[in-house]
Amino acid sequence: MYDLQAKKMVHQFDDQDLDTFYSIALTPDDRYVILGQRKSLTILDLRNKQIYHKFEKVHKGSVYSVATTPDGRFIISGAEDGSIKIFELEAKEEVHHFEKIHAGEICQLDVSADGKYLVSCSKDRSVAVFDLVKRERISSFENLDKETVKSVVISPDGKYIVAGTSEGNMKVLWLETRQKGIAIEQAHKEMVQSLVVTPDNKFAITYSDDRNVKIWDIQEQKLAHIFKSVFEEIIGITVTSKGRSPQLLVCSEKSIKIFDLKEMKEVEELKDSCKLFEIFLE
Repeated sequence: MYDLQAKKMVHQFDDQDLDTFYSIALTPDDRYVILGQRKSLTILDLRNKQIYHKFEKVHKGSVYSVATTPDGRFIISGAEDGSIKIFELEAKEEVHHFEKIHAGEICQLDVSADGKYLVSCSKDRSVAVFDLVKRERISSFENLDKETVKSVVISPDGKYIVAGTSEGNMKVLWLETRQKGIAIEQAHKEMVQSLVVTPDNKFAITYSDDRNVKIWDIQEQKLAHIFKSVFEEIIGITVTSKGRSPQLLVCSEKSIKIFDLKEMKEVEELKDSCKLFEIFLE
C-alpha cells in the first residue's frame, strides 16, 4: 500500500500470506482489495491490514480479471475457462454465474459508472456486454481482430466502449446502439496491454509492449499526444482528477511516473513505490 500524498509505503502484505495473483481491483470506498488467483479470489481488508475472506476454487482456471460495482456490493471475476461470476462482498457468497460466456480466456472486465453494464473481452476476439440489473448478456461484438481482444473499458458517461487488441489496434464500440464505431489500426506496434478513458470522456489512453503511452482524442479520432519510452516495462496505468487537474499515473515494477494531462508533460517520479499490476489512489 502506497500513500501518494505522503509519498511513502504504509503497509506491505507478506508473500507467505498470499498466493500468486493475476489481477487486482479496489472497492470504491478504498476498504478492500480483490486479488484474482489460480481458481480462487482473496479479499484483503486495508483498514485492518488482514485477509478478509477467500473464495476457494470458484473457477476452473486462473482469474485474469476482477472488478467491483460502483456501490461496492458486488465483486465480479473473469477466468481462464471463459466464465464470469458475481459475488456479494458482505454476504461472502456467490450470487450469479455466467457460464462459458467466451470460447477463450477472459482478459479484462469493466463495469459502467452507473453500475448497469458489465463488459468483458477475450482471446476469442470478442467483447460481450451484460445488463447487471437483469443479470443477462445483451450483446456481443464478434471478430474484432485477427487475435485476442486484450483490454476493454467503458467511458465514464456510459456511451462507448474502447477495446485494445493483441495486434496493436484500438476499437470504439457504441454501447447504446450496440454498433461498431471507429477503428484505429496500428495504434501501437505491439499488443495494447490496457487502456483508460479520462473523466471528461474526451481521451482514451493506451499503453503497449512498445513502451509508449498514447493519448487519443475520441471525438476528433486522432492521436493527441504520445509519451515515448516511459518505462522498459509498464504494468499499469490509471487517471485521477481528485482535487486537481487530471493526472495520468504510469506504473513499472518499482516506480510511478505522474503526468499532467492538461500540460501533457511529466511532473514527478516516485521510485520504489509500485509492485502491483494496477495502481490505486486514496
